Amino acid sequence: MDWVLKSALTAAAVMLVLTAAQRFGARVAGLVAALPLVTAPALAWSAHERGTAFAIGAAISSVAACAMLAVF
Repeated sequence: MDWVLKSALTAAAVMLVLTAAQRFGARVAGLVAALPLVTAPALAWSAHERGTAFAIGAAISSVAACAMLAVF
């Protein structure tokens, strides 16, 4: 995938969260932001570009980071 397309998709996900905040308030924006809108596509891109082993390691690290965030 081209880096421009990746950047545009990531910006669209962030814009979705900001739009939800403006229209529906912080609670709905928090719900939308909690969805893996950026992480899931990024893991798919890394699996495609760097291989399955790298994507597995990145996914495990991502879940561990989210768990630590919840603990915090």
